[in-house]
Amino acid sequence: MKLALGTVQFGLDYGAFNGSGQVTGEEVSRILATARAAGIDTLDTARAYGSSEEVLGLNGAARDFRVVTKVAALEGKQDIAASVTASIQASLAALRTPVLDTLLFHSAGDLLGEHGPTAW
Repeated sequence: MKLALGTVQFGLDYGAFNGSGQVTGEEVSRILATARAAGIDTLDTARAYGSSEEVLGLNGAARDFRVVTKVAALEGKQDIAASVTASIQASLAALRTPVLDTLLFHSAGDLLGEHGPTAW
């Protein structure tokens, strides 16, 4: 079985049972080292996860892990192609990498709504 590490708490104070808030930079470094040592090779992040992509970029995560990220929400956007492109460019810059391993849409509604065909 392969596991991926979710990183929303690297960028946000998130979670119903999260009693300690957003993870500190020092904790992120320890978590990533522990994940590598345990054989975890994939991280899950998103534009919507606050500063998570930036924190991962500062830690050089794209060198050591496969990074799965998600396009920012497209709801209310008029120029879908430009919005997707801008989201990808922002992720690349934040993660400090020239390529993304995997890109997902955060919401199925972005693909099923009025502008879905453009997003596809």
